[in-house]
Amino acid sequence: MEKCDVIVVGAGPAGSSAACVLARSGLRVAVLDKASFPRTKVCGGLLSGRAEKMYTGIFSRPWEEAVEYTSHGVCFFHKDRFLSKLDKHSPLYFTSRDFFDDFLLSQARAAGAHFFQGSRVRRVDAESTSVILEGGEKLDARYIIGADGVHSVVSRALFPGKFISKKLAVANEIEVPRAKLRRDVTLPEIYFGLVHWGYGWIFPKRDSLTVGIAGYHQKNRNIRENFTQFLSLVFGHIPSEAIRAHYLPIGHYRKIPGRRNILLSGDAAGLVEPVTGEGIAFAMQSGMFAADAIIAAEKKHSPDSAIDMYRSRYQEITKIIDTANKLKYLIYPEFFQKILIRKLATSKNKSLIKNHLDLIADTVTYPKYFLNLMKRSGSLRWFRR
Repeated sequence: MEKCDVIVVGAGPAGSSAACVLARSGLRVAVLDKASFPRTKVCGGLLSGRAEKMYTGIFSRPWEEAVEYTSHGVCFFHKDRFLSKLDKHSPLYFTSRDFFDDFLLSQARAAGAHFFQGSRVRRVDAESTSVILEGGEKLDARYIIGADGVHSVVSRALFPGKFISKKLAVANEIEVPRAKLRRDVTLPEIYFGLVHWGYGWIFPKRDSLTVGIAGYHQKNRNIRENFTQFLSLVFGHIPSEAIRAHYLPIGHYRKIPGRRNILLSGDAAGLVEPVTGEGIAFAMQSGMFAADAIIAAEKKHSPDSAIDMYRSRYQEITKIIDTANKLKYLIYPEFFQKILIRKLATSKNKSLIKNHLDLIADTVTYPKYFLNLMKRSGSLRWFRR
């Protein structure tokens, strides 16, 4: 492997975004991933308006090439009871992560990044800024970006400690051909009442449907059982497709996203927002911010200054997550969810749904979303008592 300036561990949206920006600046970039691409990735594949903005600011190929399916509304259910739907509103985009991640990676490689697939990182030496691969090969660089997901090897090297699942959410998911569901799904479907502090979903793709469920692990010790019940509700039986599970660092981010010349981005930094479940957009944004910080540190000839430059931009993301962490208490607790479900079932002007779609489209701020939610759900009157 050739000598490089930056090692990016992980070739998901965060890693490819960072690699693309860095390579375009003229830095020598090595992207390492334990998998061979395209690879399977458990994810609903919802791309928001914020994701579109991030993508357009980083990558060169048209956004439409990254999208597999576009919808303009959403349906809400409580278990098997239909609550409400909205159509002909702001667009929601869907993609398969095996395709999407490979598509982003191809653009990073076209920009000049070198990709080494099947390269599992066994250990990171933070003092020497080096990584040791499974086979024993040691790679050195001036910077490392950890974009290697919730089980990040890079993060554990900087912040040793036991993996604590109770602080995370857990998701179960399957991908099934459209023909297996005996009705046409053109709008994404959101299901309440299936798990505590979480929800289920059916997301439409071109030829398939992504069916999943997610909730905080500490409050859902039997989520696999909840998921099989959901599958029986939707299909009338348990489909033969394999159920895949993974952890989500929802609302649980790193206060300090690295150390000196080693930076964390995406799920490795815990950048998943708890109200909409947004993660892809923040992964791309944090990858871009990490790359910008490294480029600035290089200009100063001061690798150790990278973390300070990164933290100032990183806070743009964490402020949003901090607000969402407060908002979740108006959505997930049983008392407020009952109010929300009642309003969804009886509301005729669709204002609650529009408010949520506008948040996903990034056309309303989180504080504005909060005020609209309080007003339109009736929670504001309850707080004034």
